[in-house]
Amino acid sequence: RAFLPPSEAYITIQRANLYPALFCWEGVARHVFIAGSFDNWATKIPLVPSDGTFYMILNLPEGDHYYLYCVNHEWRCCDSQVSL
Repeated sequence: RAFLPPSEAYITIQRANLYPALFCWEGVARHVFIAGSFDNWATKIPLVPSDGTFYMILNLPEGDHYYLYCVNHEWRCCDSQVSL
C-alpha cells in the first residue's frame, strides 16, 4: 500500500468529494462497531474507546447515509441521533 504525502492526500480527498463524519457511541460497552450504506453494509468498522465513549471518523461522500451500531454483538440505533 502506498502512502501519499499529506498535501497529496488532501488533494485526493477533495477530488473525491469526501467529508469527515464523526460517529460516537456513549455508554457501557465492551466492543462497538458501525456498519452502513456508505459501503453497502459490507464491513463492521470498530470504534475506538475513550473515557466511556467510542469514536470513529470516516471520510464519506456527500449525501444521506444509513448506519447501525453493533454494541456487544447487538445491532442498535443511537437514541440521540436522527433516525428514519
